[in-house]
Amino acid sequence: MKHDVRALRIACTMAALGTLAACDAMQPPTVREPLLDFDASQVVVVSPTQTLSVGDSRDLNAVSKLSKVAAKEGWVVNWKSAAGTVVSVSARGVATGRSGGSAAVIAYTTKHTDTIPVKVIASQTVASVTVAAGVTTIAPGATTTVTAVARDAGGAIVPGVAFSFASSNSAVATVTAAGLVTGVAAGTVAIKATASGVSGQVSITVQSVITSPPPSSSFALPALPQTISVSYPQVTGKSWLVKAGDNLQSILNQAQRGDEIVLPAGATFTGSFVLPAKSGTSANGWIVIRSDRQSSLPPRGTRVTPAHAALMPKLMANTVAPALMTAAATSGWWISGVEMLVDPRLTAIHYGLVTLGEGSSKQTSLSSVPFDLVLDRTYIHGATNGQLIRCVALNSARTVIEDSYLQDCHAKGYDTQAIAGWNGPGPYRIVNNTLAGAGENIMFGGGDPGIPNLVPGDIEIRRNYVYTPAGWKGVWTKKNLFETKNVQRVLIEGNVFDGSWQDGQVGYAFVLKVANQSGACTWCTATDITIRNNIIRNAGAGFGITGREGSNTYPIGGLLNRLLIEQNIVENINTGIYTGDARLVSIMQNAQNVTIRSNTMTAPGALNQFVNVASVPAATNFAYENNLVSYGQYGFFSSWYGIGESSLKAFSGTVVWKNVVMIGAFQSGYPNGTFVSSLSAGQSTGKGANTAGVLAATQGIIIP
Repeated sequence: MKHDVRALRIACTMAALGTLAACDAMQPPTVREPLLDFDASQVVVVSPTQTLSVGDSRDLNAVSKLSKVAAKEGWVVNWKSAAGTVVSVSARGVATGRSGGSAAVIAYTTKHTDTIPVKVIASQTVASVTVAAGVTTIAPGATTTVTAVARDAGGAIVPGVAFSFASSNSAVATVTAAGLVTGVAAGTVAIKATASGVSGQVSITVQSVITSPPPSSSFALPALPQTISVSYPQVTGKSWLVKAGDNLQSILNQAQRGDEIVLPAGATFTGSFVLPAKSGTSANGWIVIRSDRQSSLPPRGTRVTPAHAALMPKLMANTVAPALMTAAATSGWWISGVEMLVDPRLTAIHYGLVTLGEGSSKQTSLSSVPFDLVLDRTYIHGATNGQLIRCVALNSARTVIEDSYLQDCHAKGYDTQAIAGWNGPGPYRIVNNTLAGAGENIMFGGGDPGIPNLVPGDIEIRRNYVYTPAGWKGVWTKKNLFETKNVQRVLIEGNVFDGSWQDGQVGYAFVLKVANQSGACTWCTATDITIRNNIIRNAGAGFGITGREGSNTYPIGGLLNRLLIEQNIVENINTGIYTGDARLVSIMQNAQNVTIRSNTMTAPGALNQFVNVASVPAATNFAYENNLVSYGQYGFFSSWYGIGESSLKAFSGTVVWKNVVMIGAFQSGYPNGTFVSSLSAGQSTGKGANTAGVLAATQGIIIP
C-alpha cells in the first residue's frame, strides 16, 4: 500500500497529543528526511526516544532538530508535554521525569513541529549488586577505589542507588563511605557493597612491602605529610543545565554552594573563566562543575585519558590568559570530567592553563589564598606543537588533583611544568594522574613566594605516571622529572618516573635542593622528603642531592634536611637516548640527615659512579645501606679521597655504610661491600628493593 507521507505526518502530530503508541503505529516504513531539509509545508520530524529516570532532567534542545532550525532562523520555540504526569517540560525545553511511562514532548513554532518521544523509567527493586575495583592488589598505605552497580531482576541497571561499603577485616584494609580502599597490612579482604539489603563484594589483596630496618644511627628521618581526603559532594541546591553558547561566567557568578553546573559534553566554552568567591566555606556546600556525560566516564579512582575527551565539555583558552583561574579566597569548587586546553591556533607562548591561586604579588597573605579545590578526572593539555609553560599552577591550599591526564606541557628554551607550586601553603593531594611535562614535570619552589615565610608543604604524590615522551628530545627543553627548591613534608610513593636526558640540565630524574630563587625568600628550605616504592627509569642520572643550590649565593632558611630514599627500583640509567651525568646518586653542599637504603639501582650502559661525592662536606649524617647497585667505572668516588670507602671521609657527623652489594668485577677499597656478577645474583643476597612490593605499589600506573 502506498503511504501519503505528508498526511501521515500531520496525523502523527495530532496523535502525539494523545499517546506515543498511536504516533508510532502510523509511521510509514521509510526513513524521514532531516528537518533541515524540510520546506514550510512539512511539519513533523520525530527524534530518537529519550530515556529518563524519575526525577532526572534533560535539556531537549540538544536532541530536537527543530530547535537547531529555530536558532538559525530566529524563531521562538514553544514546548509542551502530551502527558505532564509522566514527563514535564519547562519553557526552555528541559524535560523532567515524573512517573513511569512514555509520552511525547512537542516543540513547535508557527511553522514547524518536532515531536520527541520520552520514556520515563520508574523506580526499580534491587535484585543484585556487583562490585569492581580499579586494582585488586595494593600495598600497605596504597589505595584503590571500588564501585558498585545495582541491577533489577531483569538485569537492568537501577539508577540513583546509594551504597554502603564495609571491609571484612579493617586490620588488612579499610574502606570509606565513598568506596576508597586503603591497604593496612598483608592479607586478603572482602569489600562489600550493600543497597536495599542486597550485597555484592570484591576481594582485595594487600601485599606487604618490606620496609628497611631503621639505620644504624640516631639521626632523624623525615616527618610524613598531613594528608587530605575528599568525598564527591552532594548536590543540595540547583542544577544549572548549561547549553553551548550560554554565558558560562554569568552562571559561575550566580551559582551558590550546593549547586552543580552541568556542561554538555563536546561543547566548547572559549575564554578565561574565573571561579568567584562565595560566602561560607565548603562545609556549607561545594559547587560542582561537571560533564552531562559523567555517568559514562570512569568512576572515581580510575584515571581518564584523551580517549574520554568526547565525554567532556571543553574550556578553551584562546589568548594567553588561563582557561580556568581562581578569584582571591575562593573555595569549595569541584571540577569533574572537564577538558581544559589551549586553542591550537594560538601562536603566542601560553604561561599557565589552569591557575589555582596567584603566584605573583597579587597574593601576599594566607587570607587571600583559594582553598578546597578539586580537579577530578580532568584532561588538561596544551597543543601538540604549541608552547605552554605550565599546565597547572598550584598556589592554593587544600587542593586535590586526582585521576586526571596532563599532557603537552612543553616549550623550547623555557622552564615548563605539568604541575608547579611556589606561593601556596598546601596541603596537596596529587594521586593517580598522568603528568607529561618537559622542563620539570613536578616542581615546588623556583619562584619567591609573595606570602612571607611561606613554604609549600604536606604534599602527597602517589600512583602517578610522571613521564616525558622520547619523541620530545631535541624538540622541547628538558631538565628533570621532579625538583625541589622550597618545600616541606613530602611523600612520593608508588609512582613511575620515566624519561629524562641531558638538555637544560644534565638529565637527573630527581633534583633535590634548596634555592632562594631571586633573593626575597630568605626562609626557603627543603625538609622532610620521603621517596619510597617508586620505579624510576630511563634517565641520564638518578638522584642529584644538594644541600643548597651552589650557584645561588642568596641567603636561605636552611639546608636540605631529612631525606629518605628507600625501596625504589632505579633502572636503565644513561642508556639509549636517555643519556646524561651517568651517576646513580650525586651528593654535595652539606645536605643534612640523608638516608638511602634498600634500593635497587642499575645502569646497563656506561656509568661513571654509583655515588659521586661532589663537595666536602657532602652531607652531615649520612646512611647508605642494604642497596644493590651497578658499580660503574669509578664506583663510590670523590675527588678528595679517591675510589672506595675512603670517600666516606667527605661526610661529617654520623656515617653508616654497610650491606652494599655491587654488580661488577671485584674492586679493592670496599671492605664492607660485596661484589656480584649480575642483577639476579645480587637479588639472591636479599639486598636492594623488595621487587614484588614495589611492583605491587606501582601496579596499573603506566597509562601514557
